[in-house]
Amino acid sequence: QVIRQADQAMYQAKMRGKNQTYVFDASQTDQAASAEIIELKQALAENDLKLYYQPKVNLKAGKLYGLEALIRWQHPQKGLLQPAAFVHLFQNPFIAFDAGFWVIEAALKQMQAWHEQGKVLPVSVNIDGMLLLDHRFSNHLQKSLAKYHQIPPSLLTFEILETSAIEDIVSTTNVMKRCTAMGIQFSIDDFGTGYASLTYLKTLPVHELKADLSFVKDLQTDPQSLSIMESIIGMGKAFNLNVVAEGVETEYVANLLLKLGYELIQGYEISHPMPADQVFEWLHHWHTKPQWQNIRHATEYERVFITAAIEHRAWINQIEFYLTNRTDWPPEMDEKKCRFTHWLGHDEAKQRLTKSQHHHIQTLHSQIHAMGRQLITQKTEGNLTAAREGLEKLHALKAELLAAIDYANLK
Repeated sequence: QVIRQADQAMYQAKMRGKNQTYVFDASQTDQAASAEIIELKQALAENDLKLYYQPKVNLKAGKLYGLEALIRWQHPQKGLLQPAAFVHLFQNPFIAFDAGFWVIEAALKQMQAWHEQGKVLPVSVNIDGMLLLDHRFSNHLQKSLAKYHQIPPSLLTFEILETSAIEDIVSTTNVMKRCTAMGIQFSIDDFGTGYASLTYLKTLPVHELKADLSFVKDLQTDPQSLSIMESIIGMGKAFNLNVVAEGVETEYVANLLLKLGYELIQGYEISHPMPADQVFEWLHHWHTKPQWQNIRHATEYERVFITAAIEHRAWINQIEFYLTNRTDWPPEMDEKKCRFTHWLGHDEAKQRLTKSQHHHIQTLHSQIHAMGRQLITQKTEGNLTAAREGLEKLHALKAELLAAIDYANLK
């Protein structure tokens, strides 16, 4: 109960914007929730809920891998609402079952409509743990599949949160096995956030892992996120599971993920979620980029460089955080302890780069460290304005350095 109340407070804070605090109030929340539940029931009855679809693609093959169904609320007064504004209501026991199955049936209905137009498209839907463990779930699912019998159940995937999957591992596994017997496939969403052990992966009947988007988001600047993403793709291969990286918003990150072995990608770099009537047009126009088909997995040496470059970005960010008072301590400033310095001194780096390229990169790197030390000294001496003004030059040097060797295109 405490966790659910905390979730409600979190959603309210999100609705109010970033950097907000919302204190849970049982009396106010109960009254507001009751009104919201009534409103959501009305939306279900009047068909105001909509499903949008976001593609998952194989960048190497240049093919659609599947579509994730994402719910929206076409509110008569507030306009199109994103899930954060109302999806917490799906956990309310008075509506969880009806709302959850509305999503499943809406997805099946759309898959049948596409089938009738000559397209067989795999779709995944998000399933809440409360719905999955409802005693009515398996029987109702069987009826829904029978209703849309033209659609092979194997085209439907249920995405469940890792935390939901391991909360009651025995019951969850039993329900999942009943569903897989019907042909349904399962994916663990937000993988990496719920501390699932290897035993859980061995036990749960899943065919796919979705790396949590927070790791993808921080991939360029957080060495730990890089290590986690490398571990997830390794676990996927070990258990013969497909692994999808979601939240990919730039070409740069897509290049990096391909280097790490991720070929299945989802995110704004590929497509924003779209209404069902726009999917065919997107399918007609989307093509993978030639560079994505040519990028190969990084060698052990290239992984060392990728890690060094990411740590360098993180180092510069730490300087910025220190200068803008977001952290109390500056990073390690000794250039000799920098992994980028170690990479430059590596024989293979000298072999891959021309003498002029190596000298140029080494000069830029030394300039960045010198500039970083200067900015830290300026703050220490009380000249904070000058230190913060120097950040722009520091970022410019960083961009020039990383552009000098595009690690996504190392041969």
